Amino acid sequence: MRTTLLLVAASLPVALGALARAEPLLSNGSANPASPALGAASATQSGVPAPTASFWSEAPIAGLHADAVGGFASHAIGADGAFRFADDFSVPAGGWTLQGVTVYAYQPGAAGPMSPFVGLTLRIWSGRPGDAGAAVVFGDDVTNRMGSSQPTSIYRVFSTTAQPLPQAPDTTRLVWATTASLPSVYLSEGQYWLDWQYVCLDPNTPAYSPAVTVPGVRSVGNAVQLRQEAGRAHAGWYAVVDAGKPAEAADLGKDLPFLLDGVPGVACEPDFNQDGNVDQDDVGCLAQVVAGDPSCSAQDPDFNRDGNVDQDDLSALAQVIAGAPCP
Repeated sequence: MRTTLLLVAASLPVALGALARAEPLLSNGSANPASPALGAASATQSGVPAPTASFWSEAPIAGLHADAVGGFASHAIGADGAFRFADDFSVPAGGWTLQGVTVYAYQPGAAGPMSPFVGLTLRIWSGRPGDAGAAVVFGDDVTNRMGSSQPTSIYRVFSTTAQPLPQAPDTTRLVWATTASLPSVYLSEGQYWLDWQYVCLDPNTPAYSPAVTVPGVRSVGNAVQLRQEAGRAHAGWYAVVDAGKPAEAADLGKDLPFLLDGVPGVACEPDFNQDGNVDQDDVGCLAQVVAGDPSCSAQDPDFNRDGNVDQDDLSALAQVIAGAPCP
């Protein structure tokens, strides 16, 4: 394997992100790719105003039937077991280069300022997890990819009008937006499944993810949840279902809100060493990784995406830094 370091043509360092600036690509359950499908409203269906500068995310009611579940378990460890979620999304013609994922959850009583979540693992599948032929195309269930976890000023509440026993709103379920940073993952046109799990600051406490919420609609989805073996129930992927209220309400499958950020088409991340600058040091770092020492970066070293990690990747990176388009 050749590891000769290529010299880059003299030029000013390229500003970070100038070649591949992330933009909102998709919001699962929302027409606005930058807004999560949480049904944020300034007042409940019963007319109670939200606290100043805050919003309610109320379990929706359609006619006399409402969603009954505030959130579904999505944590690694807890008194009631470990859980993961997966939900599908479509990539259009030309593909996407994903650079960030944001998911939403609350922990009862966690009002900040510190997030109750300290980790987020995620995977992207080529098919529904658990189905024959489905394969992981990115990620794993070990690596912590959490970049930030911030309060949204949205409080999850149960239906304030559905019978029996409508519930008054409260501020005990603050929803947190937790973002994962990705190393420019290219996905070609097709159907994929995003799979994620929270790690909580207190390992014996839960994380609950609200379903996609559209006021006035009991929406239907196809998300699945990975559960541990419990009693007579085998471990495996199960449909995420809200039984509804009152008792005669239909059981409905649900989707989970998430945002995808990135770049339409193929993009690359020339800041290989992730120091905030695009310059000769990035070529040196890639050369180090090609030589077998990955300590300077966790980025994918196959920079030119030809299936090999070699001198051609060094050449491609050097050309991009000098002003060429991404390979």
